Amino acid sequence: MTSIHPLALPAAIASECVFEQSNDLYWEFSQTLYANQALLSEEYMATVATDIGVDMSAYETCLTDDAMLAEVNADFSDARKAGVNSTPTFFINGEVLIGAQPFENFAVVIESILNN
Repeated sequence: MTSIHPLALPAAIASECVFEQSNDLYWEFSQTLYANQALLSEEYMATVATDIGVDMSAYETCLTDDAMLAEVNADFSDARKAGVNSTPTFFINGEVLIGAQPFENFAVVIESILNN
């Protein structure tokens, strides 16, 4: 997984740790990271977690929990088994769209499904 991006694994673990505390905080955390990818670092992730109100004691403990690493590795393995080799990958009623796609490509797939 580190071949994807050097911070892919730490970011995935951090995201899971935030999710353990709150689904709402998870979405705020992940959206903030995506919006500020140029700033991505372990320090920035901790800053974002603090800013959105994550319990930092639980967060820091979670980051070093082997169970969280196992969860992230299992998610990565499940994605590979499902044929996901890049992000984003979208599944729409069995149809797959890989990579960033314009709205029109989604519309074609959805219309095709609706017409069948």
